[in-house]
Amino acid sequence: MAQGFTPIVEFYGANAALLNQRLMHWSHTDAAGIETDRLELTLNIEGLDGLPTLNGKIGLRAGYLELGWWKRASLSSPNAHRCCFPCA
Repeated sequence: MAQGFTPIVEFYGANAALLNQRLMHWSHTDAAGIETDRLELTLNIEGLDGLPTLNGKIGLRAGYLELGWWKRASLSSPNAHRCCFPCA
């Protein structure tokens, strides 16, 4: 994508408000065929009382501010795990 485009992402579903407010970095790998997709999130948990549950289904929309939304995914978290820095 040429310079001048602003990437945007929005989460919906379980813990959506928390994810959208505290998101620092995200990466979505759309695996081929029946392989499992991977969603990695880095959240700012400073000042947060407790951590959100890992169960539930979340969705994401991604795109560019200037062009609109272009990608949508719905994911469940059967293999979700937390990693606090430093990650092992």
